[in-house]
Amino acid sequence: MKKIILSLILILNCSFINTQWVTQNLGTNLNINAVDFINTNTGWAVGDNSKVYRTTNGGNNWTVFTIPGNPVNLTHSVSKELDKMCPGSKNLLLGTTNGGTTWFQTFLGTHVSLGSMDEQGGNLYAAAYQFNNAEDTILSAMVFRSTNNGVNWIQATSIPMNAHGDPIHGVDVKLGMKFISNDTGYIATVRGIYKTVNAGLNFVFLPNSPPSPKTVVAGSNNLSSTGSFMVAGSEPPGKLEVYKSSNGGSNWILLSSIPNPTDIKQFTSISCPDNTGKIYLTISNSSPGFDFSQQDSSVYYSSNGGANWYYQTLPVSNTNIFSIDFADSTTGYIAGSNGTILKTTNGGNPIGIHQISTEIPKQFALYQNYPNPFNPTTHLKFEISELRFVNLKIYNMLGKQAAVLVNEQLKPGIYEAAWDASNFPSGVYFCSFTAGDFTETKKMLLIK
Repeated sequence: MKKIILSLILILNCSFINTQWVTQNLGTNLNINAVDFINTNTGWAVGDNSKVYRTTNGGNNWTVFTIPGNPVNLTHSVSKELDKMCPGSKNLLLGTTNGGTTWFQTFLGTHVSLGSMDEQGGNLYAAAYQFNNAEDTILSAMVFRSTNNGVNWIQATSIPMNAHGDPIHGVDVKLGMKFISNDTGYIATVRGIYKTVNAGLNFVFLPNSPPSPKTVVAGSNNLSSTGSFMVAGSEPPGKLEVYKSSNGGSNWILLSSIPNPTDIKQFTSISCPDNTGKIYLTISNSSPGFDFSQQDSSVYYSSNGGANWYYQTLPVSNTNIFSIDFADSTTGYIAGSNGTILKTTNGGNPIGIHQISTEIPKQFALYQNYPNPFNPTTHLKFEISELRFVNLKIYNMLGKQAAVLVNEQLKPGIYEAAWDASNFPSGVYFCSFTAGDFTETKKMLLIK
């Protein structure tokens, strides 16, 4: 299938950012597989062993519920208004309309695997794949709708997948769904992207959509009157790709193609706060049982609709990141393995590198940091006269590397990076700037 590409591929070589994600205490080591907030204070999280968690004070305290019945690992959730919640896993949907006091459940059918959930216009939606008896071939993508807060569900439509064979037996095949209005929604499937304009009664294939055999997540960001739609996946093998449409899916722009040499990482979740231009994408390893010590616990972040991307590191290790949700433009939550819940109230504080001018300098240059002395944050301005691979690193007096601020190829322009030395002792530090064969070093003084 021919793809309509409206821009050049942007290779996202990671820019490291000092972020302000703070750990919340759920009091458990069980995996937290999904998080969903109604507002900045009230939200839900779901996890293994049928556990559901609810907070009404922004994550300071959590109430724990165990859903009656056989234990299941809840992997998806969608909340609607205060005290109403619907989690699910594989072919099971559950719900409560009274803050978790009582629960009801619905089975979607045999050989069905839940892929995503969404809420729009008073309706709840669940999207799932239907497999053959051996569960190694996808037969269709199904959409279910509830008009009464999850008490009852009806099958709205079924989209044939033409017996799409999945060589990894469904492990890595995800299903993204997002409604951007009461009537208009998208499904990102193994066959491409489909669109509905009648609240899910039927979906029409978008012929110019990117082929995504391992599409993972989908989300919207209302940047224009028509709204923008994002989809992230892993096609071709060895790359993670992010696409965007600003005209209802008629055309698509390839925003970024992120190298994935071992082909084990996938996007797991997306959050696009409306009318902000911000996009947050989480990643994890796709292989079951993969060593968590090799996890890359991080977030890909864009503040301008995908034109530029940053790499936010997180204050956790040996952790798989499963879900992200922003309640507004700055307050967001992340869920992950081993009971992980993280919170930010400033969008993750993306302090890292940004371009401050497109003017092409006459030479390479690194300026003295400011302020200097500093406590705890300082800024470093540098100029790039030609396309070069740039390193901007911080070293202590012993020559030990303390931080990497820039490690990527940059086009000509004037840039600024910031270093937050909150976790470092007072003393003399050196900033080393390398661009191709050019090298320059500046001395800095941290005084606490």
